[in-house]
Amino acid sequence: MIVKIRSGSQQQRRAAKKAINWCADKLLSKRIQPYIFIEVIIRDMTRDNCLGFCSWTEDNLRPRDFLIEIDNRQGSKRFLQTIFHEMTHLKQYAKNELKEYLRDHKVMWKGQEITSYNYRKCPWEIEAYKTEKELYKQMQVEGVCKEYSWGEKYHWIKDKKVHKDLICQITQQKK
Repeated sequence: MIVKIRSGSQQQRRAAKKAINWCADKLLSKRIQPYIFIEVIIRDMTRDNCLGFCSWTEDNLRPRDFLIEIDNRQGSKRFLQTIFHEMTHLKQYAKNELKEYLRDHKVMWKGQEITSYNYRKCPWEIEAYKTEKELYKQMQVEGVCKEYSWGEKYHWIKDKKVHKDLICQITQQKK
């Protein structure tokens, strides 16, 4: 697996690389990992109104090239949870659990077409939110990334309701 990280502070880049590699071992098989390429951009995502984003960059038949964008204003805990959330979407794409057909404006989840959906109730989002929390707890137990810690750049992210509303994914932005 190749991970290329652009932007962000040195601490954010190091934490992101370590977290992504650790997370890939948890979510992706050893067979598929050598074929995965991930470009990560850590930037201010205020205009996007979200904390993270994952998309495939080549084709969606068997996606192996991905772009993950992470908001650089998050504190270390939320930053890592957002990485785990986006890596869950990467896993969903790579294993063909989640497929988007942009031209037809349709989404397939585990072989079934999803025609109407509420972002927070989408099965792929439910899985991503659950997995981000589980992986963060597991990471803490294993002591991964414990050397990385920084505060949030903006106090408004501490508001949990605002925080939840800000997280966006591919289905909202490509709609």
